[in-house]
Amino acid sequence: MRALALMPGLWAVAWLIVDGAGYCLTAGAAFALIAFAMVLFGVGECFHGPAHQALVADIGPAHLRGRYFAVHSLSWGLAGTVGPAVGGFILAAAPFALWPLASLVCVIAALGVLSIERFIPGKLQRIPREDALVPTLAEAPG
Repeated sequence: MRALALMPGLWAVAWLIVDGAGYCLTAGAAFALIAFAMVLFGVGECFHGPAHQALVADIGPAHLRGRYFAVHSLSWGLAGTVGPAVGGFILAAAPFALWPLASLVCVIAALGVLSIERFIPGKLQRIPREDALVPTLAEAPG
């Protein structure tokens, strides 16, 4: 769950870097700093993908797992539709307000993930789970 919370934490930092670079810098310096922010954003995605997919797979009962993944996919599709629309209005009204607001949403998401950790069964809080690990050659029977 901490790996899952790390993604929005890194995204919050990335969005603040984008805002600061756009507000304080010009041309090449802004480009370099925004490029660094996007690398940070990508690293955040790397923490999110494996943890989130595994959590969805483990939480859903076998007979409903397809539905759990469908809702998961729907949430990303909905965010991809609503986010740009809302963000466009914010950018039009106050261009430098969007990125701090996005950072705030990410911090709230990270805190939300950490706050629900106690409701996740203990065996699902760490990935990979010990019972799911493949034995090494030294531990293999025979």
